[in-house]
Amino acid sequence: MILLEIGNRVIFDTLKSKFALTKPDSVRVTAIDFDGVQYNICNPENMEKSIIEVHARMGIFKDLKEHGVEDVLKREYGEYLVHAQDGYDVTLKFDLNRAKPEEDKKFVKRG
Repeated sequence: MILLEIGNRVIFDTLKSKFALTKPDSVRVTAIDFDGVQYNICNPENMEKSIIEVHARMGIFKDLKEHGVEDVLKREYGEYLVHAQDGYDVTLKFDLNRAKPEEDKKFVKRG
């Protein structure tokens, strides 16, 4: 029997370490989950190290949209949900200079 975690360990560990830093550092991590969802965690193109973007691309996103996933994403991620980068379905944007400790825990927990 294979036991799969609910979240993605690579995404979880990356976000946890970046939120814990006192001085922002550059990041570029790509991971593919067991269900084919591709993630990209990076700084924006201008390389602002205090900004982290999490991009996700999934083959079933069109189907999920038909069932209201956009409303769920807005409810769960609020202001962090931004217009998706080209080639991705979802983009979250975090400013480490503005992040509050309770918000860090909420997003790292979701991984």
